Amino acid sequence: MTAVRELETVLPTIASNSMLRYEAFTRLLALLGSMPDGDTVEIIQTGLGELQWEQLLPEDRERFADHLRHLADQVSPLPVDPPPPVIAGLKPDAPEQSASHGQVSAPEYTRQIPPADEAYDQQRFGEQSRLVEALKETPADMSLQRLLDSLMHGSGDRS
Repeated sequence: MTAVRELETVLPTIASNSMLRYEAFTRLLALLGSMPDGDTVEIIQTGLGELQWEQLLPEDRERFADHLRHLADQVSPLPVDPPPPVIAGLKPDAPEQSASHGQVSAPEYTRQIPPADEAYDQQRFGEQSRLVEALKETPADMSLQRLLDSLMHGSGDRS
């Protein structure tokens, strides 16, 4: 606790000297970073939460926010999205690149006409109107496979 009291005494005296503050904080953070663990993360998070962000100029706040986003990507990169699921009759459009921060949006789907051999199998599932009615009446917790099986086998059980 003596070191904290010393910092409380010294920091106000160097407030106007940005190079001394830079050196002091850089060394302190390097010391914390030499033994990173959950406590270190908590210390840094709490310290950042104590800063009075509203006193920063908007451009300094934006620059710092950009740096934190960049740092977050270095600490824990976002996983690469798996390819979109294949949905019968739908084709994924190319994902759009966001102008801000290089984020890629999820693909949109556009309707495409399936080849004749991929069209609705009326022999297997019956009339399409029956399928539509069955879908409307199906409980939300019933799997699609179970619904299709019940249509193929003529079972009226949809629970």
